[in-house]
Amino acid sequence: MNLRAFATEINALLDAESRSLMEHAHELTPYVSAKTYRTWQAIQEFYQRDTDHAGRLTAILQAIGAPERPRPFSQAVGHYHFITIEKLLALLIEEKTRQVAAYDRAIKHAGNEEAVKTELTGLREDNISELARLQVMLQGLMVGTGGLLDPNHSPDLNNAANVVEARKALEKAKAK
Repeated sequence: MNLRAFATEINALLDAESRSLMEHAHELTPYVSAKTYRTWQAIQEFYQRDTDHAGRLTAILQAIGAPERPRPFSQAVGHYHFITIEKLLALLIEEKTRQVAAYDRAIKHAGNEEAVKTELTGLREDNISELARLQVMLQGLMVGTGGLLDPNHSPDLNNAANVVEARKALEKAKAK
C-alpha cells in the first residue's frame, strides 16, 4: 500500500463526506411544498449518516498515522439556498455517484489492509444505499408520489401502514 496515495484518497473521502452538498443541505432552506415535505425530511436523515461516515474516515486516518488535510467549504454552496427539492435531489445524486467512485479508488489503494478495506466497503455500501434512495425519491417526485410510498423506506410501522393505505388509494384513484 502506498501510504501517501491512500491518505490522499481517505482525505478526499473525508472532504466528500464532511464538506458536501449533503452537509450544507442540513443548513440550507430549500423551497418545500406539501408534495416535497416528506422528501425534505428524508434528506435531513442522511446528514447524520454522513457525519458518522466522517468520524469513521477520521479513525482510519488515525489508525494509519496520516494527518487530516481539511479543505474549506466551496463558496458555491451559497447558490443552493431556496433551491427546489427536485433540483437538490439531482445534485445530491451526482454528488453521491462521485462519492461511490471515490470509495472504489480508496478501496483499491488500501492494498492488503483487510480491516481498512472492510470498513471502506461498508461505507461504500452505505453511500450506494443513499444513492438508490435519492434516486427513488427523485423518481417519485417526478411521477407525483414523493418517492416515499414504499413501506420499506418507512422509519416506523404506523407510517408504513399509512403508506400501504395511501398507495392503495392512489392506485384506486388512477384506475378511475
